[in-house]
Amino acid sequence: MVGAGGKKSTMYRLAQAHDGRVAVTTTVHIPPFPEWLDAAPVVADAGDLEAMVLAQAVRRSRLAYATRTDKQGRFGGVAPQTVARLHQQAQFDVTLVKADGARRRQIKGPGGRAPIVPDETATVVAAVSAQTVGRPLDQRVAHYMENIAALLGVRPGEILTSRHIAQTLAAYLQGDWLPGGAHLVPLVNMAEDRESRRAAQEIAATLLDLMPRVSRVVIAHMLGDDPLVAVVQR
Repeated sequence: MVGAGGKKSTMYRLAQAHDGRVAVTTTVHIPPFPEWLDAAPVVADAGDLEAMVLAQAVRRSRLAYATRTDKQGRFGGVAPQTVARLHQQAQFDVTLVKADGARRRQIKGPGGRAPIVPDETATVVAAVSAQTVGRPLDQRVAHYMENIAALLGVRPGEILTSRHIAQTLAAYLQGDWLPGGAHLVPLVNMAEDRESRRAAQEIAATLLDLMPRVSRVVIAHMLGDDPLVAVVQR
């Protein structure tokens, strides 16, 4: 899970929906895992983590693991090589990874700190919020706002359009951090009403034009009762 505007909510909804052996983890800082996830929490120093995860995986089919950190109210990231190794050794059907940070913003610009994605990743879900359309470009909405302004040729405070959002996400996904063999799925989240769903459809159509590698774009409202709004295919 990379991008901004719904990484954690998407990860937790997918974990709840999967009926197999599931791991939830992170390669970056993350708030404590919610109790309603009903996953066995494993939080330990990096040197002890693997043994503790493997021990819990014998008894539980759903785990959430991370490392200890000095940051208050946060868990620390796990090395991507460790994530890949634990996925194999614990025989998880799926490992869901928060691999990026956006400081609770709704869109993330290119050129900043790259996501930390395991090389073995099969699917990259790249999130952006439909709620950004119609809002001014500022630091309340955008992470790496200055990079977005330079990319789009706009000034801070100008109103963001659906094309702006699609262009930003497309540029963000051009980095060499993206595993070449991974299936890429853009996710336009927070499509919770008619206006935001119309904006999400416009973002999705533009993304398909801009990104030949993408075959579908998911539109969702991950905090809603029925999170899947639409799947827009090429």
